[in-house]
Amino acid sequence: MKRFRGLRGKRRACFEQIATGRMTTHHPRTLASLANDELIKFEKKRFALEGFGTLTVDVPYVPEDVHQAWCQWCADHRRKCGIMIGGNDETINQAS
Repeated sequence: MKRFRGLRGKRRACFEQIATGRMTTHHPRTLASLANDELIKFEKKRFALEGFGTLTVDVPYVPEDVHQAWCQWCADHRRKCGIMIGGNDETINQAS
């Protein structure tokens, strides 16, 4: 579970949003960094646009094994770092 140590700031916010199914816009470098660390992957999704055909986009997701490890890490560090989503970076880093 070492891979979550040091996950903070924009990277952590991006990861948590993807892990909880909140699809928002993220900087390509942030997504690339998370993908490089194998914390997220991408799947192609097709969207039908009436009158314009279809649009295919890469949608990020957290693989099941990473999601389970993240949930376990959060449970193990709950007392030290509080609630992870929206938590304090400084407190979370003390838990690592």
